[in-house]
Amino acid sequence: MNDDNAQSSECPFDATLIQVNLDAMAEFAAGVGHELNNPLAIISGYAQLMLREAEDPKQRQYLSTIVAQTRRAHEMIADIRLFARPPVPQWSRFDLKTVLEECTEHLNSWGRGRITFSVTEIPEQIEIESDRSQLITIILSLGRNALEAAPDDGSGLCVIRAGCVDDERVLIDVEDNGPGIPDEIRDKVFFPFYSGRQAGRGLGFGLPKAWKLLEGLGGTIHLVGGKSFASGCCWRISLSHKKTDTAESRQTAMGIEDSALKATELTDSHSDVADTNISDLS
Repeated sequence: MNDDNAQSSECPFDATLIQVNLDAMAEFAAGVGHELNNPLAIISGYAQLMLREAEDPKQRQYLSTIVAQTRRAHEMIADIRLFARPPVPQWSRFDLKTVLEECTEHLNSWGRGRITFSVTEIPEQIEIESDRSQLITIILSLGRNALEAAPDDGSGLCVIRAGCVDDERVLIDVEDNGPGIPDEIRDKVFFPFYSGRQAGRGLGFGLPKAWKLLEGLGGTIHLVGGKSFASGCCWRISLSHKKTDTAESRQTAMGIEDSALKATELTDSHSDVADTNISDLS
């Protein structure tokens, strides 16, 4: 068989195999979710009832741990189901800056002084057509990733920028001053269940969830060179201004990002990046 024919026949097979695996994961997650969520709800419910009446500090601590861990198990199941079978986007028009500012309010309340989130360099109004709820989930997932990597001394910073590339697309940067992502794990960060954190600190589902939701919105996400900090991560989202065919939209996004990456990608973890100001794109 001709090598070209062999390669062309492998691609659809690989895509089909990936989809089969995702479908199997979705069925598994749906079954597990149904079987586990009910007992988890019962355990959590009884623990909360006991917590209301408990007076002993140690007993209250144990019960609080039970409630927190059952909630964590429920969230893990929900994340698996979302990754395997993401919801259909509900398209609407909204102001991007308002949504990003709403996200920073939530993130700062979660950060509790460990890290400060801010919105900067965004034009007064960028109206886009997308799924508002899913975009919020994407930004919160990236922000939580920055929060979990932030030091405990309160020096953590994360800035969110956005700008229009043209009449079709908008770029959103989420950049933090954390430790960054080692080169050896960069090709794994979008794998579900993979986590660069130490054992016991979660499955690392934030980035895979953001990537999967963006795929449904016709967008893309890449790690690029930041401009605000000497170290850390800068995630660049490319998203359409309006509802478009997902496959066509993602190809356009990838083309725009390829040109942007040439100007912004780090040559090494400490190198300077070219002057590509996302606010100048608007």
